[in-house]
Amino acid sequence: MYHLNADPKTTRAMFFAYVDYLDKLNQKPEWYNQLTKNCTTTLDKQLTAVTPNPQPWNYQYLINGSIDHLLYNRGRLVTGGLPFAELKQRAHINEVAHTANQSPDFSALIRAGRVGY
Repeated sequence: MYHLNADPKTTRAMFFAYVDYLDKLNQKPEWYNQLTKNCTTTLDKQLTAVTPNPQPWNYQYLINGSIDHLLYNRGRLVTGGLPFAELKQRAHINEVAHTANQSPDFSALIRAGRVGY
């Protein structure tokens, strides 16, 4: 949804942290709960290990749907100078994705006009 403010090496390392976790999850499923194990807290250590200038833990890790705002506040998203609410609204690709559907240019179409692309 957003363009990360990270170099290609860091972005790749973050991507593979997710891939490794998902592979492990495929082999051994886990139960989530809001306070101790959710989609953000499960990857905190792995992402911190591969991210330059890691930031301290924040309560927003526990609040589903708020991590994008935390990343915005920490300067981890390319913003184009937009306030968070406008950046989030512009980042939604659902309508364009449905329109582009099976297009061979799908990837380019969903990024066209988006901040950071």
